[in-house]
Amino acid sequence: MELKISEWRSEGLRCPDGVVNLKKNGFKRFNFVQMPNGTGKTTYLELIQSALSGSLEEADGKTIGKYYNPSTKSENGYFELHAEWNSKKITFRIDFNFDIEACKTKSANNKSKAKYSTESAMGGGFTPGYKPPREIKRLITPGFVKLFVFDGEFASQLFNPGYSTAFDCLDSICQLNILDNLEEALATYYKNNVIESSKSSAKTQAGITKAVKERDEYQKRVDELNKILTDGEKDLIRIDKEIKNTENEINEDNSLGSNTKKIVQEKKDLVDGLQKEYEKFTQEYFSVIQNPINLSEKFVTALDDLQDNLYKLRIPASATKAFFEELKEERECICDRNMDETSKNAIDKNKEKFFDEDRASIYNKLKSDIRDKIKSEDFDRNILERKNTEFDKLVDQQAEAKTNYDVAREQLKQSAPEVLAKKLAKIDGLIKDKETITNQIDNIKNNNEQDIKKTKSIKILNQAIKEKTSTIDQIEENISLRDDIEKIKGLCSNIKIDVKKEVKDKVLNTCNNQLAEIFKDKSIVIEDIEEYISLSQQSGASMGQQLTTGMLYLAILLGRENFNFFTIFDSPCGPIDLHVRDDLSNSLTDLIKDNGQFITFVQSAERVNFTETIEKKVNENEINYLTIYDKDRFPSEGLPSLPEEKTEQTTNGVFVYDKTFFNVFNPTSNSSNKEINV
Repeated sequence: MELKISEWRSEGLRCPDGVVNLKKNGFKRFNFVQMPNGTGKTTYLELIQSALSGSLEEADGKTIGKYYNPSTKSENGYFELHAEWNSKKITFRIDFNFDIEACKTKSANNKSKAKYSTESAMGGGFTPGYKPPREIKRLITPGFVKLFVFDGEFASQLFNPGYSTAFDCLDSICQLNILDNLEEALATYYKNNVIESSKSSAKTQAGITKAVKERDEYQKRVDELNKILTDGEKDLIRIDKEIKNTENEINEDNSLGSNTKKIVQEKKDLVDGLQKEYEKFTQEYFSVIQNPINLSEKFVTALDDLQDNLYKLRIPASATKAFFEELKEERECICDRNMDETSKNAIDKNKEKFFDEDRASIYNKLKSDIRDKIKSEDFDRNILERKNTEFDKLVDQQAEAKTNYDVAREQLKQSAPEVLAKKLAKIDGLIKDKETITNQIDNIKNNNEQDIKKTKSIKILNQAIKEKTSTIDQIEENISLRDDIEKIKGLCSNIKIDVKKEVKDKVLNTCNNQLAEIFKDKSIVIEDIEEYISLSQQSGASMGQQLTTGMLYLAILLGRENFNFFTIFDSPCGPIDLHVRDDLSNSLTDLIKDNGQFITFVQSAERVNFTETIEKKVNENEINYLTIYDKDRFPSEGLPSLPEEKTEQTTNGVFVYDKTFFNVFNPTSNSSNKEINV
């Protein structure tokens, strides 16, 4: 995998407008970019990282607003990064729209915006948004892109126990983020399909326990209700038998005159007969009510009118298109009018109303049904009124018969001997028991209470049992899925540990070998690389030694067998002793691959024993020299002469691609000019 920068462009930002071209004469192994402090170097570095990672897509206005250039006062600006991924061109562009007033006042309520667009080798121009090809997007994460730019802050974090920068570098280089993404995808799947799913309200063993308890409770209530039904039906059979036996005993008892018993029996038979008559009548009654024409005279009248109108549409059902076509050929219409063009057109226009066979059959069926219902001689317009009267009369008869029977039975009990009276009272008790049981059974069979806590409906309870069983099954699936996910996550964790250890050991050995060559007179050894780099003599290591160690560590990581990525070192040699610079430069020339891309931002003071050393060790055609400075801060007076053919100038910047100019450039800020804090 290879990633190199060919150029970047900027306009209207806190850096010089113009193009930085690192591929003027092909890619170079070493790229020296000389920029004085305050020229916009930090802006370049941040924008390179932001362009590659897409990190400004979600940035707030205040963060975006820091790229506003108060000297140009431009509302808009842009930054373009041109790169090559495995020799395929890709361009990242960020367009800025600044909230100028908020930028000037440094207000927290800054509405500045940054908008990405991307252009790849596929062609078609820029596509809105941060959309690098898939094969590169999975790699250039913000954490990985951070490795491309090495500076003093980065170096200090590598050795700081409060950070995990050193191990994060290993994560990124080993592409262990792929395993992290897998774990995240599994977690997301579990969240969407289990935690936030409507399929189950519980996801643990405790959820199963609760659901089983609720299901068992519902089943217990169903069993109880079924027992009530079963016992009730048995009790009804028993009660009916007892009533019959007791009645037989009463009938065989001669202590009362047969006439008295006969009267009571007759009244009872009347009650029973009227009940049967009532049941038969209600069936007839409901049949009458269900027929709409019996409900209202207005309905009958409307149907009558409809039938008359339908009768007018009495073209035979056999009429077809052919009938009307033949009619148009006649000299005269069937109405004795001449068949002129107007008549023919009228037939064509209106024939659809008449020759539809299906429609005609419907019309005829309607006419026939209405005639049969309301035109027939036996149609009774007053049937509902009569049935209502009959119903009221029957109800009154039932009430009177029941009252007479109850009175007769009470008289019978009053006049009967004690033994016989007890038998009569027993029957009354059995009848009440029968009514209670019957009502209980009816309540269970016809209960419609939806509240699961109150219902006595076996149907509703069985449905609840079914749902709880489904819930239990779902929870068990959830638990199994969770266990499988945990196993995969554990496997990913073990892989990360093993891979990190293997890479760490190789990097540690290589780095220590290089350090031994650089610090010949001092024992600078990496003891371990955990969350941070620990040196065997950590307390005695200078900032320069830490910088050197950090640069080697990063260069070794990015120079592994399968990688060939550009690296940017920002002012790497400021605090490093001159003799150490020399050895560091020699090590870097060995570490940077022949086809690699090493970019270093330096100031004039860092050339000694650094860039000069590299110059001596590599071929001149392997080095690209570039000097960039701000016109306003560094006017041409007092500076070396500009090589016109190798110089590009913009409104606020100068870009010089020349070795000689690079090596003699030593500017001092002109205090008479307004200093730009960029």
